Amino acid sequence: NRDDLAIRAAIDATIGGRGDTVWMTPGAYVVGASLAINKRGVRLLGVPVMSSRRALCQVASTGLADELANVTAADVEIGFLKLIGTTAQTNVDFSLAATGLYVHDTYFDMQTPAVSTSTIGIAALGATANVVLERLFFECDGAQGNAIDMTGTVDGRVQDSDFSLSAGTWASVILTGAATARLLLRRLEVGGSGTAITAGIN
Repeated sequence: NRDDLAIRAAIDATIGGRGDTVWMTPGAYVVGASLAINKRGVRLLGVPVMSSRRALCQVASTGLADELANVTAADVEIGFLKLIGTTAQTNVDFSLAATGLYVHDTYFDMQTPAVSTSTIGIAALGATANVVLERLFFECDGAQGNAIDMTGTVDGRVQDSDFSLSAGTWASVILTGAATARLLLRRLEVGGSGTAITAGIN
C-alpha cells in the first residue's frame, strides 16, 4: 500500500532527539501494519485545524490485527489526525518508555470498528509518566471498550476532551485502574444520545 509505505518511510527517516516532525498532507491513509514510533521527540502531525472533528488527515488500520500505532519512546507528539482502529484492537498504545507523550487535537473514530469491548481508543501499557491528552474527540456507537485507559500512569493529564455515544450502551469511558497516581481529569464532556453510559470515569 502506497500510503502505508509513505508513512512508514517518513517515520523511519526521523532521528531521535533532533525534534523531527512527520507532517501529513490532507487525505485518507491506510496502514497495513502497526506504526512503530520508537524515536525520542518525534512528532506525527496532520494539518492544524480548529476542531479535532474536522481533521483533514485520516489514518485507518481497519482489518489489522494489531494497534494502529505503538509509542515506545519519550517525548513523542501526535496531533491533528483522525484515527480509525480495528475491531477488538487498541487504536494507539504506549509503553513505559513513552514518558512525556503528548496527544492532542485528534479524533478517535470508535464507530467504524464493529462493537467489541476489546476495541480501545488509547491505552497505557505500563507506568508511564507525564502523559498529556487534550482536545480529543471520541465517537462511539455501542458497547466498545474504553476510550482512554490510563491504568498505572503517573502524573498524567486528560483535559478539554469530548466523549460522545450515538447508540447502545458504553460501559466504561475512561479507565484509571490499579496503581494510577496523580492523574488530573478536567473539563471533560461525556454524553450523547445512546442508551446509556455506565461509568464516565471508572
